[in-house]
Amino acid sequence: AFSFLMRSVTYLSSVVHHRPSQLMGDAEKLYPGQGYSHMNKEDFSKQEADFMERLCIDVIYTLNLIFSKYCVNPKV
Repeated sequence: AFSFLMRSVTYLSSVVHHRPSQLMGDAEKLYPGQGYSHMNKEDFSKQEADFMERLCIDVIYTLNLIFSKYCVNPKV
């Protein structure tokens, strides 16, 4: 879970810092084997809104998992 969040931060950092050449590689690291690293920039930008929606949903579920595991019912 934590590694997914770190990869998410890397992708979002590329978005925020306007590094479009890194987006597809960062997307591939988030979701390996989905073909993002083989897309051209135009194809990736056409589906980027769907990708961001998927990423946001996955980040929310990951944060919920972490919060539930370590904050609500911490296993010491």
